Amino acid sequence: MAEGQEPWLRAEENFFHDFYHNHAATIKRRATRTRLTTLQDEHAIPLQQQVNVPVLNLEWIKSRLNPATLERLMQVWGFVGRSPFPPSSSGEARGGSWRIPTADARLLRKAGIIEDASSTITGGWITPFSVVEEKTTGLRRRWIAWPRDKNRDDPYEANAPLLHISHYLPPVMVEAVSCLDVKSSFIVSLPRETRHLFRCRVEDGTLVELTRLPMGYKASPEILQIIITSAIAV
Repeated sequence: MAEGQEPWLRAEENFFHDFYHNHAATIKRRATRTRLTTLQDEHAIPLQQQVNVPVLNLEWIKSRLNPATLERLMQVWGFVGRSPFPPSSSGEARGGSWRIPTADARLLRKAGIIEDASSTITGGWITPFSVVEEKTTGLRRRWIAWPRDKNRDDPYEANAPLLHISHYLPPVMVEAVSCLDVKSSFIVSLPRETRHLFRCRVEDGTLVELTRLPMGYKASPEILQIIITSAIAV
């Protein structure tokens, strides 16, 4: 950074650097084929979650958005806190039979992705499972959290207006282009008051809840897209 540079510019540069260092991954690491994990896979292929990937600073990102984009982000974010169950129902009877293997739960706790459930009544469940991705560097097993009831009941509709194709052609005709992937899906923190909506159990029966927004939730891709776009635009 040049001498005398404004503090706000320093913050932007630090965020841009930290985002790419902590969250970005080369597109060459993308999977060529993905399949559901078998019991044999669970024992043979370690779960690959980025333990040291920090959560993004959502409040700082919100401060950088223009009014229209911020309004849309808050509109979509509002769906995250909606319970798929009636107020009089805890949803306990609707907990799925899928559970997190003990070894996987240990790693997810270390990564800060799950924690023991709070005393708040359960408001929603996730279906936990993992998939095996076939990559050029070998096999990788990734954990997925699917909030089936919320995906079915939340009145969310994607809003991703696209421009005419002529707007996108020039960038791919130049000598070089870049593409962004992320190291971990779980990089956006869930507010504590919403975590009771994303619960499941470990093999031993322990009730746990997510601490980070799952990409299995149907509104998550748009939320992450807004966040990533704001990071790139810095």
